[in-house]
Amino acid sequence: MADDIEESDLFIIDRRGDPKNLEFGRPHRYSVPAYHRFGHGRLLGAARSVRLDRDQDTGQFAVLSSVTDRDLVRVSRPLYSKQPATRERKLRLVAPVTQELLQSDSDFVALHPGLKQKRRSASPQHGHICDYRSIESKARGPPSTLDSDLASGSDSDGRVDEDAVDLQTRQESAVLSKQIKHAPKDVETWLRLITHQAKVLCPHGGNPTFGQKRTIADLRLAIYDQALQCITVGEPGHERLLLGMLDEGAVVWEASKLAKKWTEVLTRCPTSFSLWTKYLDFIQADHVNFSYETCKGAYLRCLQILRNARDFGQKSTEVGLVQVRVIMRFAAFTRDAGYDELANSIWQTLLEMTFFKPADLADNSAVLKSLEEFWDADVPRIGEECAPGWARYAEGNIASPLRKTISQEASSVVAGQSIQRFVDQEVKFERGMHLPAALDNDDEFSEDPYRQVMFTDVGPFIEPLLDGLPTEAVVNAFLIFMGLPQIPYGGSNCLAREWQLDPYLAALDQINQKALCAGVIELTTLSLFDDAFDAFKQRSSSQSIDRNELASFVDRILGALIDVQPSDDCLAEYYLAYKLAVSPVEARKLAKRLLKGRPSSLRLYNAYALVEASLDRMPKAREVWEIAINRSGQLSDSSEDHAVLLWHSWVFSLIRAKDEREALHTLLAMLDNHLDSEVKGDASASAVQRLKASRFFEEMWERSLYTEKVHHAFLYAECHIWFVYLTNQGMIAPAMDIFEKYAIRAEQSRQRLGVELIYQAQARLLRAHLQHHRAYKPAALRLALTKGLQIFPNNGLLIDTYAKIGSCSRIEDRLRSSLWHGEVGSESSLVAWSHFLSEEVRRCNEEASGSTANSVRSSFTRALLSPDSRVKHSVALWTLWLQFESSWLLSASSAQVKKNAALAKARQVFLDGLRMLPWSKSWIIEGLRLFSREGGMSEGELRQVYHVLAERELRVRVNVGEVEFGLSKSA
Repeated sequence: MADDIEESDLFIIDRRGDPKNLEFGRPHRYSVPAYHRFGHGRLLGAARSVRLDRDQDTGQFAVLSSVTDRDLVRVSRPLYSKQPATRERKLRLVAPVTQELLQSDSDFVALHPGLKQKRRSASPQHGHICDYRSIESKARGPPSTLDSDLASGSDSDGRVDEDAVDLQTRQESAVLSKQIKHAPKDVETWLRLITHQAKVLCPHGGNPTFGQKRTIADLRLAIYDQALQCITVGEPGHERLLLGMLDEGAVVWEASKLAKKWTEVLTRCPTSFSLWTKYLDFIQADHVNFSYETCKGAYLRCLQILRNARDFGQKSTEVGLVQVRVIMRFAAFTRDAGYDELANSIWQTLLEMTFFKPADLADNSAVLKSLEEFWDADVPRIGEECAPGWARYAEGNIASPLRKTISQEASSVVAGQSIQRFVDQEVKFERGMHLPAALDNDDEFSEDPYRQVMFTDVGPFIEPLLDGLPTEAVVNAFLIFMGLPQIPYGGSNCLAREWQLDPYLAALDQINQKALCAGVIELTTLSLFDDAFDAFKQRSSSQSIDRNELASFVDRILGALIDVQPSDDCLAEYYLAYKLAVSPVEARKLAKRLLKGRPSSLRLYNAYALVEASLDRMPKAREVWEIAINRSGQLSDSSEDHAVLLWHSWVFSLIRAKDEREALHTLLAMLDNHLDSEVKGDASASAVQRLKASRFFEEMWERSLYTEKVHHAFLYAECHIWFVYLTNQGMIAPAMDIFEKYAIRAEQSRQRLGVELIYQAQARLLRAHLQHHRAYKPAALRLALTKGLQIFPNNGLLIDTYAKIGSCSRIEDRLRSSLWHGEVGSESSLVAWSHFLSEEVRRCNEEASGSTANSVRSSFTRALLSPDSRVKHSVALWTLWLQFESSWLLSASSAQVKKNAALAKARQVFLDGLRMLPWSKSWIIEGLRLFSREGGMSEGELRQVYHVLAERELRVRVNVGEVEFGLSKSA
């Protein structure tokens, strides 16, 4: 009979039936479509005359009855009935109250009341209610509405997509394996295959778990072994494979095995400075075998390897830059271990050797001997008062006074006193500025020998650097070491920005909120005089020491460098910006003095005008800019090109002062290079002026790019963007259109620096637009910044502007997910993690939705406890985590149980940090201070933590005597 029935797409014939009916004796509950009641027992989808009959409901089946049948039952009246009334209580179904009319275009129809009914609970559900002990009560997802012999199309589509992804992954693996067979010496193919293993194990993306990371590392190590058999020592790419193998081995190998592998690798490639620099990370972070002297010896061997590389004819400039980074890392390491005098002595010696070396020295041995004589003479050195310089001392024509003791004297703690006193004094000394003590004071040497630095202490580290280092890189390295921004417009700026991403370089006393969120940006003259030194000022103001000690040391060094390099306008501009930040009153005097020595420098004129504008002296600043612009036409062509710097700074000083009318007037004057004495008319421009401005700015943009003056091209582009913005009454859309044109042109010219500067100009425009509270579309602004963040994910200005847009539009949850979801992982940099974690902590403190204490801890765990994280050895992030956990101690002060739980979490964070930061003395002192005051550690545990200082050979300034036996008073 079934053969006679014609198949149709309108219905499906079930030839088998449901076997579950025989098994359970009734229809399978998961195959029965769900029904919904409405309107006094009616059934949705059934005829209006059909209702659910409660009298015949058995709990297993729902009986439907027609209205006529129910009416027959209701004919009899209970009061006139001869039969006694039943005592059975009957309930009726109350129709749900609809609050709103049904919308024809709504996505769903709400079948339950939205408001709570008064004086009664919601209407009971009269369907089949399973007992909580029954297996039928287990959640199995929504019941299927399909027959037993049908499959869901959506499930099938999902499986098809997964199969397609798996197939594509296997095909890529096969292609890479085939390429390796044909070209086994191609290191790039090997690396692509190694990277592809993460996709093999997790083809659908997402953050892998800890177990998956170990599995991926095992797979990659096996491929590394095969690659190293094909690409042997001396062949191109061998060192890259070794570095990758060691990185993956750090995930799965034990510390002893990893140390053994490092020994084997360095024995195989003893002259590889890339391996040696990477070895420094390992030896400094090896908490099992760490000691100060061992790590110090590793730095010395690395410097000697780099010197040998220069002797054998390798690229001198490239090796010199690596030497600068290694010596900077060593100085930061000695500072973090507590040996501040040695760290500052290294910089004094290096700067004297780079900028003040006598010219008549024949060879390196003579240089080293003369430098030793200068050091042992104990005359003032660079950064100290009345410092003559090495060259002038070698001439013998001056009588220099002896040095003054700058290193603070150590104190002692009486035996049996609390550990808190020891910690407080150590913190006090840590925040001081420590230069080497005078050599003629034997009493100080006997009390604390590390306060005096002999030439035998610094000489071995300076000797490998006698061949000379790039001067610009040396200055930038010193500034970064001191927590200052680098000098703009330099050739080594890209390398300096890479140094700022090094998690080993930030000291504990350099950490504050501005420093964490400042990020890495491309500095310009305008940003230098705006907020570049805010983090340094906040760091100085937050410390209890006299800020003049640190500021004066840097000030004297910058002044000495200006004296020896009077023609360096960029350095002079930087010095003026620094002086304005730390001593605004003296900045004007310094600017006038520098201009007397360089009266033809337009950059110095501009810096002087910016100083006046920053001091709210706009009339004087305008006068300086007018004089400089009038002189620009009388100078050479190279100096005349700097005129755009004058116009740009003038315009943006007016914009910062919220004088947009005069700013537009200045931009119009820029087109004719003609200045009017007063501003006339409104802030508008005619069509002719707009066309003229467009042609002028675009022509000057092209000219500057052609002459490879990228910074000048950027200034013209930003002036054009602001001209369009001001002439359109503050409408953001036309200005964004102009920005898109310049961004595309910059990308086509392959000027990465120009592209970043353009995106920073866009960010400044958006920030100003938000400050004026003008209309905008948040989605459009976020979309405009997204591309810049994809190209420059570490640019702090772009990230901060993106976050500001989100906070102004109250979409923080969407911002959090769109900006960071899937973007912050083990490969993320220090800047990305700093912004993300700071935002998470802020949201948690403000009790924002979507962020809790546990979510913050989870984020910190991903950043700092993941074995393949790039920032797990960052003192800055670990300190941020400990501060977050410590903040809960104050909020839990009323409840002892909560306080104990908060102490336990803070204790675990401290112990994890003790393992990840073995070289940091400040971390140990911070932990001792916290737990000696708040509790959380017993006497024995505090004693063990204190002894870690001696075990790791870290510096202790306070003469403790027998204080370790008085720890019980702190418990």
